[in-house]
Amino acid sequence: MFFVALYLIKWVHTPMWASFGLAPSFFMNFTWAEAMALICFPVCALKNVINLVQLWKASKILVGVDLAERAKAREEEAYQTKEK
Repeated sequence: MFFVALYLIKWVHTPMWASFGLAPSFFMNFTWAEAMALICFPVCALKNVINLVQLWKASKILVGVDLAERAKAREEEAYQTKEK
């Protein structure tokens, strides 16, 4: 929703007070797209932080798996050279 709101900010320029027919106030000077972007920004920022944490944890797990596979391959290679 946040990125949709950013897209709409480019095209929508009518303030909210014009939709309600009320006198303009500070919050009513925003467009609907700007209001939606302001509301959705904290959720979008938190989601991106959570995504970064998941990426970091997944990369640590992949490194661990890769190290274990390499150690196993080295052990098998060492065992095969001893048999010859």
